[in-house]
Amino acid sequence: MNIQYRLYLLLATVGFAFYMAAAQHHNHWTIPKHEVRAVWLTTLEGLDWPLTKAQSPNTAERQKQELCTMLDRLKAAGINTVLLQTRLRATVIYPSTIEQWDACLTGTYGRAPGYDPLAFAIAECHKRGMEIQAWVVAIPIGKWNSPGCQAIRRLHPGLVRKIGTNGYMDPANPATAKHIAAVCSEITRRYDIDGIHLDYIRYPETWPSPRNANDRAVRQRSITAIVAAVNDSVKRIKSWVKLSCAAIGKHAPLPRRDSKGWDALYKGNQEAQAWLRTGLVDQIYPMIYFSGDDFYPFMADWGESAPYPGAVVAGIAAYRLARGEGDWPLIEVERQMNVARSLGVGVALFRARFLLDDTKGLYGFMKDSFSPTLSLIPQGGQTSSGRPEAPHNLAIKKTQYGQAILRWDTAGQTTFNIYASKSYPVDTADSRNLIAVNLKNNSFPLTLAGQQMHFAVTANDRYGRESAAARTGEPAKPKNTIPSNGLISLPNDAEDTGFILLKDMAGRTVAILPCRNGHADASRISPGYYAVYTINAKGEIRRIGFRAKMRDGQ
Repeated sequence: MNIQYRLYLLLATVGFAFYMAAAQHHNHWTIPKHEVRAVWLTTLEGLDWPLTKAQSPNTAERQKQELCTMLDRLKAAGINTVLLQTRLRATVIYPSTIEQWDACLTGTYGRAPGYDPLAFAIAECHKRGMEIQAWVVAIPIGKWNSPGCQAIRRLHPGLVRKIGTNGYMDPANPATAKHIAAVCSEITRRYDIDGIHLDYIRYPETWPSPRNANDRAVRQRSITAIVAAVNDSVKRIKSWVKLSCAAIGKHAPLPRRDSKGWDALYKGNQEAQAWLRTGLVDQIYPMIYFSGDDFYPFMADWGESAPYPGAVVAGIAAYRLARGEGDWPLIEVERQMNVARSLGVGVALFRARFLLDDTKGLYGFMKDSFSPTLSLIPQGGQTSSGRPEAPHNLAIKKTQYGQAILRWDTAGQTTFNIYASKSYPVDTADSRNLIAVNLKNNSFPLTLAGQQMHFAVTANDRYGRESAAARTGEPAKPKNTIPSNGLISLPNDAEDTGFILLKDMAGRTVAILPCRNGHADASRISPGYYAVYTINAKGEIRRIGFRAKMRDGQ
């Protein structure tokens, strides 16, 4: 753990200034091409969405438009992953054969809104190139006499434990794992979802404390068994669907920093880091809703535990910016997000509303400083081999209205990414060249009129693997060049040339090269710009122009 503390000390002293300067001047900051930028979109009591109850065709359309407006703004802010609360308290937002409709959609439990909100949300997210995971709240099932809790009590007598006024599914009862897995299987089978996100997959903090270490181990195995059941059921249906879990933000006490009795491993009984190591989950979202030395050492610990890029996505407490929720200054959230990025960790904001309301300037920071470029979802650990076939026959086609469209042929890939640059070849590793991600169609309208642009297109498969690039055109060759092989061809009127003289831009002689068969070999000359002279048999010198020595690949 020494690395954790060295990092922490750095952050506590000079690191803050570095990260903030980098955030504010992103031209000097490497914006990752692959990075999870997520947001939790809460449907419980309509906290984020919906604001309008769907009680008629008109209000249902208004509810749908609310979501579209939110997704447009989330995309503009750089968000590429939406965690949509799909199972709330043993109630759901889609037509299920297992659990009933939640009241957040219509104001009435069990009442359908007149459309399928989950199918609609998936289609709208994919239309915008964003991934969407179904956020499933696992253990708590609401007030004891709420419709969801009553339904589970009828279906599984003896399964539900009452603590205070609330009901909880007993993690140790095998029926809990079976039921939650059934809900996740139904979602996976029926919908084109990108992931299942398990939340509150832990023992409630109000549950009686474990009596001893053996009791704690039993609880840990019980929670892990639920995760394993979901993993098995989901991956059997669609192997590419991600399984992610929200974890308490502090995994365990650190040698020099106590978790203060609130951690994933001992309090929540979540073996979260082990889930990652063993491949039981694809991602962990640690909810590190703290500041100062309750954030940075534990964030470093999560970063060190990540077995591959995208495995850890830091839960960032955007809600803490609000009055009554902590009243944090924006600079605290900015710092946490930049530190997470420096550790190769993604970010997820809780909740969407605090981002969209631009609380203390959060939306502006996200859009203009943190996410000035598009990003792709990291491939992660779902599969380690294989790569989709690259698009082919890429070309720019003129339309009948004098506009242009980029078209390509496909080999059945799911989505496509578009890159553009004034230089050739387009650097597909540079996030600044990304102009569109996760397109469904094999065409793209060009709006970069009046600019000499080059384009590249890559394909993605459902595992997030990216193909090689197909590129438009060839580079415009500069005049008066020396090819990368260094062979200088003499002009037709210089047959009597015996030597070539090269001078740099300061007028210094760089080389005198012998000529044979109308050519001179400049392969050992470094790339750059040179004045080129011929020297004939009489010793007469004549300049034939300035020439650039090209680099390989140009």
